[in-house]
Amino acid sequence: MAKQPDNHIYTDLPQVDVAFDLEAFNEAIRSQGVKLIHFRAMRCPVGMTDLDDNRRPHPHHESCFNGFIYERVDCITGLMTGNNKKKSMEDVGFVDFSSVQSTFPQTYDDSDQNFIVAPFDRFYLNEKSANVVMWQLFKHHETGIDRLKYPVECVQGPIIDSRGERYEEDVDFQVQLGQIKWIGRRPAPEIDTGPGMSNGFGTDHGAVCSIRYTYRPYWYVGTIPHELRFGQVQDGFDRKAVRAPQMCTLHREYVTQNVEKESPSANTSEELRKVVAPMYGGFGSK
Repeated sequence: MAKQPDNHIYTDLPQVDVAFDLEAFNEAIRSQGVKLIHFRAMRCPVGMTDLDDNRRPHPHHESCFNGFIYERVDCITGLMTGNNKKKSMEDVGFVDFSSVQSTFPQTYDDSDQNFIVAPFDRFYLNEKSANVVMWQLFKHHETGIDRLKYPVECVQGPIIDSRGERYEEDVDFQVQLGQIKWIGRRPAPEIDTGPGMSNGFGTDHGAVCSIRYTYRPYWYVGTIPHELRFGQVQDGFDRKAVRAPQMCTLHREYVTQNVEKESPSANTSEELRKVVAPMYGGFGSK
């Protein structure tokens, strides 16, 4: 059979520039994500006398927590993926870690304000009923205001001190700005007259109390794997690079209670700053 001749067809292909559809990216995130409230973090300068000063405690004031001031920005929808929970063996025992990768759109849900995130920022679920339960032992502060590990939403049952005394909400104490404010009877201070006291007269410190309460879970920003993510978009006859949605690693609030670091310059997910307050003294823990 004779070989058929080859037919070569030549054509001119039009030049096409493929542009990234950032709006479709944003809508995909919002359609599958969860609504979060963004709180912006910055170092608290109250009580500092030097740039490297990391002394604690300093006078407590509103919006300050663990050496940072938090300001509410707005609500944004984040797509959470890669949820991870593991246990790590440390010198103090097993430490729980819980982290998640979250991608955020370019702007907040209800405004055109650009979304920009930084380490130590906080995110709360935009749902006040999504609370978790915590029980805790604490030492009563003689100022009449007790700040617990997490901001209190609701106290479940009475507060009980080391003498077995029970204190009821709205009778002996109230919840104000996430803290316990005493308005009636209060736990009496403990007097320590043991042989180890340096002054020979002993000292007093706040009574040990037990409380069960609920609080709103939240996340801290750890690392930001995609801080500078760009896409090429078409702007009329021109093409330009536009900042694309960011992705960051979020850690649950109890990670910072387990991994305690004193370095104020910590900048990784393993070094979230947590300076421990004094446990003893005339003012108890604060």
